[in-house]
Amino acid sequence: MSAGRGILFELKSWAKYLLPSKYVAVYYGSPPSVVSRMLEIANCGPKDVVYDLGCGDGRVLIAAAQRGA
Repeated sequence: MSAGRGILFELKSWAKYLLPSKYVAVYYGSPPSVVSRMLEIANCGPKDVVYDLGCGDGRVLIAAAQRGA
């Protein structure tokens, strides 16, 4: 019976890694000053196309669109 409890304990401790989660990845939004600086460094302008994979709330894309991209 002790071996069965050990296996059950191991399954419980690994369940959080094996079972599907509500969230796939953690999201941390970039502050507006950082977004602005990133687009400034990239020299983002009206002739540019911006792709933002895993865009979160889309603040980089919105800021790029406001710059004409």
